[in-house]
Amino acid sequence: MDLKMDRTAQNRIFNCCYFFTLLVSAYFLSLDFYSFLNVKKDIKISSYNLLNTEIYGNHFLPNVEVLKKINKDIGYENDYDYLIETFKTVQISENNSVVIINENEPLFCDYSNIYFSGDKYLHIDKDIENKQDLVFVDIYSKNKSDYKTGLKRIESFISYLKNKQNEIHKILERIEIDEDSFLSIYLKGCKVKMFKIYHTYSNINLNKMKKKISIFSLFLKNEELNIESLKEVNLSMEDDGLIIWQERLN
Repeated sequence: MDLKMDRTAQNRIFNCCYFFTLLVSAYFLSLDFYSFLNVKKDIKISSYNLLNTEIYGNHFLPNVEVLKKINKDIGYENDYDYLIETFKTVQISENNSVVIINENEPLFCDYSNIYFSGDKYLHIDKDIENKQDLVFVDIYSKNKSDYKTGLKRIESFISYLKNKQNEIHKILERIEIDEDSFLSIYLKGCKVKMFKIYHTYSNINLNKMKKKISIFSLFLKNEELNIESLKEVNLSMEDDGLIIWQERLN
């Protein structure tokens, strides 16, 4: 009788442990699935399937590099980690897995490099996807030190747009400083002339750029204009209360 009761108690303990293990496993799988749904909802998605591996969330990071990373391929270059905010592999079954990526989006590129915040960069020849989606910065300068100063000012401005003026950032295509030291930005093909920079790029005034962007946003709203209908907007005389714009010809 005692032996039978001991076996019954052991079975109950085993069943409890078994169900507890199932519950814990289900909990962690649900967290992974929830993370997967958030990635699908919140960021630019690419979907890729190869060798029973589905990849979600990478817009710039090439699929082949993702596969190298998960397989710990010796050919994987660690510089690609600059493009990764989070990287998670979820085993769906014995032979199938899902890779969920939240990318660290580059801020901009120039003729030489692809730049991230925190002084990180990749060479422009690096194999990444969708380079055409990067903001291009074209600064005219014969002085290497001044060029770097200009880049840092532009980096701060783009970071500001990304965090505070997201609608403008979404349509930002290009920022240039021409041979006459005039700073302009391009939004969906519309050239927005900002101001002339005198003597050195350390004189690029970030607060002035922020102010002009705020004025430009208000200008679009007040005039009920679509950015795609504009060819050029001149904000350089805004201090005199004058904004000049030119619409595109149909």
